[in-house]
Amino acid sequence: IDAVVNNTVGGYKVSDAVASILNEKNNEALAAALVSVNVRNNEIISVNSIQLNTAGTAENTITLDGANEVIEGNLTINADYVEVKNLTVKGDVSITKNVVNEFNANGLVSQGQLIIEEGNNTVASLLPIFADNKKGPKVSLKNSKFKNVNVKRQGVTLQSNTKFVEVQISDKVSSIQLNANAGKVVVDVTVSVEITGQGAIDEVQLVKVTEVVLKTVGSIGKLTVSDS
Repeated sequence: IDAVVNNTVGGYKVSDAVASILNEKNNEALAAALVSVNVRNNEIISVNSIQLNTAGTAENTITLDGANEVIEGNLTINADYVEVKNLTVKGDVSITKNVVNEFNANGLVSQGQLIIEEGNNTVASLLPIFADNKKGPKVSLKNSKFKNVNVKRQGVTLQSNTKFVEVQISDKVSSIQLNANAGKVVVDVTVSVEITGQGAIDEVQLVKVTEVVLKTVGSIGKLTVSDS
């Protein structure tokens, strides 16, 4: 979308049901966004999904404030230095490879997964001796909840003041910093992995991994090993 002007978007009236998301205060965040909506009688009555494509900077983060509204589908963060506040998502929240440095959330609740997608460091699985140790983005979460978190990106720093139900470390990840409490951390990678950070973990489950180095500050309840 281009912009919300006088309570309209692209010629469609914004209903009260979605005005807390589609409003002029969010125009900066919604610029160039891909938004799927339901329309009835030329009026937008609900928001299905949002993909945010406009990046901020380290000094000026782009903020989308949902004002405690609900979107029916998925939320995709496709730009760096974005913050999402006060929003409930019935689907998944995905952080794409275009988020290189930082994503922040405060009051973001998802009934699905938080997925941190792969970056551009796929060389790691081909040449493990020269694995790309590039630092991944910092994902900072406050008062936010997800069904689980799926980390597919190398070098991510993941922090939260709310306990994670489950964190899945998958694909080619060889390092992650976890600054949060977690019910379960599932390690399912094809390379050796180092887990650092601070927080209590109830269970670490190893699926298929040659070596795991745990350098966390905090208790680990139990370690289980399964062979797929």
